[in-house]
This record gives sequence, structure tokens and C-alpha cells, in this order.
Amino acid sequence: MAPLLLAAIAIGLIRAFQTQQWQFVLIPITILPLWLMLRLTTPPEGMRVKTIRSTPGARLLLCLMTATLLMLALAVAIDVYFLGQPFPAPLQAYQAILFAPPLLTLVVAVFWMNRIQRIHRTTPLPIDSESNGKQSSSKKNSLRERQNSKL
Repeated sequence: MAPLLLAAIAIGLIRAFQTQQWQFVLIPITILPLWLMLRLTTPPEGMRVKTIRSTPGARLLLCLMTATLLMLALAVAIDVYFLGQPFPAPLQAYQAILFAPPLLTLVVAVFWMNRIQRIHRTTPLPIDSESNGKQSSSKKNSLRERQNSKL
């Protein structure tokens, strides 16, 4: 990653000197602090990352966010092609109604994801049938260890 970033900065500097337009350097230079932060905060042995399948509700959230994106694209297409509003023009009052459903879908998606996450975090410990409804300490410890390792 570092060689590509340095090459992008070098190309941006060369292009900026040729054209006297310094915006060619801005994008690589703004990416550099983000890359450095990630590079310095990541341990050398790497990080353990949850997969999408292991995150409760992630698929639902991704589906609803995709639906939101498609509805926003459809709303923009309707606004530009059927209603005749130019894309960079100032917003009109009717656009609040046109763009509200996709944004409400996004709010609902985040709310559902939060509820699903909360439900999965507060699952009760399994009951040991041999101890008359009491939870066995070995099962408590093993379940807590698994939950802590997931965090």
C-alpha cells in the first residue's frame, strides 16, 4: 500500500507542477493520515475480524441499505428525467416527499440492526437440567469465555 500511496503523491506533485493546479495533490495527501493511522494501530500479527455471517442482522442491514440506495437512485431519476428538475439545481419543496421514503428505510434498517444486536447480546445462559433449574458454573464460564472472545 505504501508504494502505491507514494507513487500517487509523486504523480500528483508532478502533475501539479506542470499545470499549477494543486488539487492533484490533495487526494493522496488526505489519504496519507488515514493510512498511517490504520498502519500504526493495527498489531503486527493482524486483527481478528468477524465475518458478515457471524454478525447478527448484518445481512438484513446490507439488504435494506441496498434497497435504500436503489430507491434514492430511482428518486433522482424520477426527479431529473420525469419532473425535469436539473441535477445541480436548488432543492424544491416536493423533493422532501420524494426523498423521504429512502431515508426512512435507512432509519428503520439501523433501528432493526440495533434491536437484533441487543437481543443477541442479552441471550440467557443455558439451564443445566441436572441442577434443578440452576445454571452450572462450568457452562457459565465457558459461555462467558466464548462471548468475550467474540468481542
